[in-house]
Amino acid sequence: NVNSHFGVMDVCGFPKNIYYYYKSWWTNEDVLHISPHWNWQGKENQPIDVWVNSNADKIELVLNGKSLGIKTMPRNGHLQWSVPYTKGILKANAWKDNRSFSKEISTTGNPVSVKIDCIKTVLKADGKDATVINISVVDNKGNEVPVANNQIRFKLEGSAEIIGVGNGDPSDHDADICSDGNWQRHLFNGKAQIIIQAGKKIGECKFTASSDGLKDAEMMINCR
Repeated sequence: NVNSHFGVMDVCGFPKNIYYYYKSWWTNEDVLHISPHWNWQGKENQPIDVWVNSNADKIELVLNGKSLGIKTMPRNGHLQWSVPYTKGILKANAWKDNRSFSKEISTTGNPVSVKIDCIKTVLKADGKDATVINISVVDNKGNEVPVANNQIRFKLEGSAEIIGVGNGDPSDHDADICSDGNWQRHLFNGKAQIIIQAGKKIGECKFTASSDGLKDAEMMINCR
């Protein structure tokens, strides 16, 4: 290991499942989280332990339109079902204070393209300002693939520069800083992250994320 497995978030700030346990009881915001993912190819009809974290009063778990039962949420606790795996849509319906809300996860297809999620696309051209870019891959319906581990390559053209990459894997020994300019990282739980720092020249910078067999993702970062 290169760092601890403990904590509610990993070193990239991606929330772990336990994050939603604390959030459900330490905030007044409606919380409804299903874990783990629902991509278990090869385990058809085998029981999967499904947890629901929420601060709702009652939860119904539904698989492909069939109810798996309604349970009362214990204070400072969670709910659990043992669900034989069948691909499709796993949905949680919640009731709280005479209101209802829901959350669902689904079995995804294979990755077809890289996806970029950038915190901000305009930087101060002061050589200090920075932005964080989160990377994932999506299937042909645009759903993020949570089990993907594709190697993603990163390229930045312009005055800004990449100053670090990561994926939150506490057992990944790949370098966070690249000395030869060949920036890359494997996805972990379907995610990776890049930090870009502005240069001191005004202008646009082009960021590209690519992976073998997948459609590239591009975006422009404006240094002002």
